[in-house]
Amino acid sequence: MHDQLGVLRLPGLPRLAGALTLAELGETLASIALAVVVFGRSGSVVATGAFFVAARLGPALASQPLAALIDRVAGRPGLSMCFALEALLFALLALPLPVGVLVIVPLATGTLAVCCRSVTRAEAAVRLTRADRLRQGNGALNMGFAVAGTAGAAAGGALAALTSPTVPLLAAALCFAIGAVLIVRTPRARPPAESDNAFAHLREGWEFARSDRLAFALIAVQTAAMLGFMLVIPIEVVYAERDLGAGPGGYGALLATWGSASSSAAPCSRVPARP
Repeated sequence: MHDQLGVLRLPGLPRLAGALTLAELGETLASIALAVVVFGRSGSVVATGAFFVAARLGPALASQPLAALIDRVAGRPGLSMCFALEALLFALLALPLPVGVLVIVPLATGTLAVCCRSVTRAEAAVRLTRADRLRQGNGALNMGFAVAGTAGAAAGGALAALTSPTVPLLAAALCFAIGAVLIVRTPRARPPAESDNAFAHLREGWEFARSDRLAFALIAVQTAAMLGFMLVIPIEVVYAERDLGAGPGGYGALLATWGSASSSAAPCSRVPARP
C-alpha cells in the first residue's frame, strides 16, 4: 500500500490522479441522480433501460474517435475542454428538462466522461512507465477509482433522497469543473502521435491490441465484465424503487456495495510482471 501511494509524488501525477478520481465520482453522482429522475418521472422500465444504453453503451463506441483525436491533436487544452464541457452539461441536466432530453443528453455526457478518463489515464501511464512504477501506480489509481465509485453511489443516493436529484447533478458538475482546472495545469508528457489522423491513430491501437494476445484477452474480459455490470444497473434501479420501495437512498446503497468490493480488491492489483 505504501508503495502504491508513494507514486503520487511523481511530478504531475497527483493532479492527474485527482482529475481521474473526480471524473469517476462526478459520473457516478450524475448517473444515480438521472436514473432516479428518469424512472421517477416515466415509471417505465424501457425508458430507464434506454437511459443506461445512451449513458453507457453508446459512449463505449462514440468516445473512441474523440479520445484518439484529443490524444493526437488537442492535447492538454482539448482534454481540459472535455472536462469543462462535461461540467456544463451536468449543470444543464439539473434543470427541469423533459424525460426524452434526459435520455438523449447522457450520450454526450457519457462520451465525454469516457474520453476524460481514458486520456487522463493514458497520460498517467506514460509518466508511471518512464519512472518504472506502472504496477504501483495502477494500484493507486484503481483505489481512487473504486473509492470514488463507492462514495459517488452512496452520496448520490443520499443526496437525491434527502434533497433532490438536482443537488448530486450540480455536485457532479463541480467535480468535472475542478478536474478541468487540474488538467489545464498539468504539462503533457506523452510524445506527439505519428499517425496521419485520429482514425488511423485509433486503428493503430486496435492493431497493437490484436497483436498481443494477453492485451487482447484482458480487453475482452474487461469488456464482458463491464457489459454485465451495465446490464445489472437498470435492473437494480427498478428493483430498489418499485419492488423494495427503498427509494434513491436504497438504490445508492446497492451500487455502493459494488464499489466497496472494488475498494477491497484494488490493493491486490499488483500482479507479477510478464517475463
